[in-house]
Amino acid sequence: MTEAYAQKELGRTGENLTMCAYVDAGLKPVASNYRAGNKAEIDLIVFDERDNTLVFCEVKTRKADIDGNSVGGPLFRASDSVNPKKRMKNVYAAKVFISKHPEFCEKNVRFDVAEVYNINGAYEVSIIKDAF
Repeated sequence: MTEAYAQKELGRTGENLTMCAYVDAGLKPVASNYRAGNKAEIDLIVFDERDNTLVFCEVKTRKADIDGNSVGGPLFRASDSVNPKKRMKNVYAAKVFISKHPEFCEKNVRFDVAEVYNINGAYEVSIIKDAF
């Protein structure tokens, strides 16, 4: 297995676990890996009927060792890794999604970032609501 393939699989696992966390919390899946042309992509889109909110989530998955150090460097908050350029792309993709799905145009919108850590095979998911 190549390093790129392993990283892609790690990312998919993190996205799946994050979607499960949202569903467990009562949110409804809307889309995953939504692409707004070739300019932007949103990892997950879910809907919270309780407060009428469409949630766009960027998922960051990292591998860590038993001491909590990420492979290749120390752990850091995933929200810090979603830089202004990535945030602009997420906002752009959200606008495109809503324009193509008018049933969501009157909904509240929230941008979350999910941190998923694989620590020696055990996964931990933390969702940062209203990350930006």
